[in-house]
Amino acid sequence: DDTLSISVLGTGGRWVHLGDLDVAGRDDNQRYSLLLFTFDKEYPDWLVGNGVSCVELFTDGEDAYRLQYVSVRVNGHYKIFRNNLKVNRVLSTDSSEGSSSLTLCA
Repeated sequence: DDTLSISVLGTGGRWVHLGDLDVAGRDDNQRYSLLLFTFDKEYPDWLVGNGVSCVELFTDGEDAYRLQYVSVRVNGHYKIFRNNLKVNRVLSTDSSEGSSSLTLCA
């Protein structure tokens, strides 16, 4: 099971690492699956500002992830980040498929 992790860029201009997108004992990254991960933590307003302007995902494995969208709610601020699939941005450590990080901004 590859590890995916996520960070967000708050409107305050700082990146905050939320954590790994992994549930123990479950294959989280199956084709066509809808993944929901919850990080139960409040962040100070000086860190995230009043919302999230970008998300960045990282992988350490060779599986390819073609994400359609990522929705994030931090401190009550909700935003959806869409992956423009026409650009074919794929998350993978295999450079022939994509790159090991993917940044999506609204």
